[in-house]
Amino acid sequence: GWLLDFVACYPSDCLAVSRCFIDDGVDAQFYHRVPNREDGMTFAFDAVAIYGDRSDIERLRGRSRVHRFARHALAALKRLEGSVAE
Repeated sequence: GWLLDFVACYPSDCLAVSRCFIDDGVDAQFYHRVPNREDGMTFAFDAVAIYGDRSDIERLRGRSRVHRFARHALAALKRLEGSVAE
């Protein structure tokens, strides 16, 4: 999708923002202050899964224990651990 294309153009910036989002543990806010939890979480966790490194493993493990982030964190963790192991 277009989200990952955007991340591919600005990987270090998107990774930094995504890490902050994950660390803060807050819902994303979009235009007109309408929360869209899934898009924001998907963007952040996908960016970390693709461009992250070993330092992100504990970050993702911590979020995997928080119900609203668990599904995204576990998927990202699985993908990241697979790429770090290669």
